[in-house]
Amino acid sequence: MRVIKILMFSLIIILLIAFSFDQVQRQKPLVGDKEILPYPLTFTLEASIYYANDEAMLEPEHKTLIIKNNQLVEAIIEALKKQPNLKNCHSTIDSDVKVLSSKIVNGKLYLNLNKAFVNSSYWKGNERQLVLYSLINSITQFDTIDRVQLRIEGEDINKYINDQGLHSEFTYNDAFSYRKPDSPEQVVLNFLNLISLERYDLAYNMLENSEDVDKDQFIATMTDYYRVKRSYEISQPFSKRNGSIISVHVQYQFYDSIHNITYDGGTEIWQLREAGKEGYRIIWPRDDD
Repeated sequence: MRVIKILMFSLIIILLIAFSFDQVQRQKPLVGDKEILPYPLTFTLEASIYYANDEAMLEPEHKTLIIKNNQLVEAIIEALKKQPNLKNCHSTIDSDVKVLSSKIVNGKLYLNLNKAFVNSSYWKGNERQLVLYSLINSITQFDTIDRVQLRIEGEDINKYINDQGLHSEFTYNDAFSYRKPDSPEQVVLNFLNLISLERYDLAYNMLENSEDVDKDQFIATMTDYYRVKRSYEISQPFSKRNGSIISVHVQYQFYDSIHNITYDGGTEIWQLREAGKEGYRIIWPRDDD
């Protein structure tokens, strides 16, 4: 009998403790008459927002974003719709663009936008890669998102891309990042990068006295050049100066990951001339053409 009383008393104590704990869990801490939530509804975040410049490349502008209700993606798109303070840079996204839905799963953002995204002047002007990567590079700079699957009102973005060789899932792409040509080596790398992107029109604008160069012939020559070099990578170039002429030496290499062999793709010399405030200009044609 005594054992039963002890058990009953223990059970009552356990029930009272459980009830008290439940009440503590249910009670919401207050400051004045306002509830303290476990996560703030609004917070600020430093971010780089990418805009297109006059050279059809992307430049970042550092901004402080105000994130409301954890809507990071929405805040980035709102920032992208505003014109930047950067000189000669422009927003690629129309003000009518809206997020229909967004969800992050294991680092992948599923993003659904309205059709205003594919109706901007940049998109219609065949600058679709700039529109896409101004968005993608701005979003994927954070650790929580490393890739984006993009849809337009529920339809795969490929429907609006046609034959541009892009995909519906995107990751950060540094190829469109603008780098100030502060050295002859960087000018040549920028030039060859434009060739690899098949932006022959922009590469043509980097030539010295481009108005005296047959543009169609230049594009045909560099198209053939790209077909030969597309599988190779450039090692660190170096330059030599001879008066006003700077010679930049570029070595191509191809690495076969299957056989663990590196193939020599040959060394090229690109010559440049300093052009005052315009920096360095590519001399065309090359001596060994």
